[in-house]
Amino acid sequence: MTQSKHPPSPQRRALLQNLALGLGLASLSPALIRAAESASSGNTDASSVFTAEQYQFITQISDLLIPATDTAGAVGAGVPAFINHLVTNDFSSEHQQDFLLGLGVFQTEAAKRGKSFVTLSNKDQVKELTKLDKKAYRSKPPEWAEFYRELKSLVLFGYYTSEPGATQELIYSAVPGPYQGCVPYESIGRAWAT
Repeated sequence: MTQSKHPPSPQRRALLQNLALGLGLASLSPALIRAAESASSGNTDASSVFTAEQYQFITQISDLLIPATDTAGAVGAGVPAFINHLVTNDFSSEHQQDFLLGLGVFQTEAAKRGKSFVTLSNKDQVKELTKLDKKAYRSKPPEWAEFYRELKSLVLFGYYTSEPGATQELIYSAVPGPYQGCVPYESIGRAWAT
């Protein structure tokens, strides 16, 4: 085999750089993969950092953010178990403490007229969560806003990387067809996961 006297082409360099970047990103996410596998298998951690009341609160918020419709909601997709696994096993102890502190402050803020958030009617929960959501995204957000935004991100991430989120809510095609740059949204019906 003869070696070429020419340096590698720019396309080859770009390919190798992208390949190295992809392998690097893949190696950064084993914790997320473990959390997703745990949630999809229905495992709950016996060593959870959450109390039963906190877990119920997270479950209720998850259900309000992504309720079940013609597809499974966040609870049906195992998002609370995913969050539980991620916080319990993959957050640093400092991050866990910050998350639990934020959860406590947010639970207090979400309590309405001295009642626990989870005991409110569904209509009152939606109303209260809508108000809290608006407060969390103000230019000068309250102290619990960072926690709420993180929880909301975990719910969305957990749902759309779950099997129901990726294959039922989004359109999934293991081998997508040809590129069609201008397709009316009505002909697709849903956003694509692939």
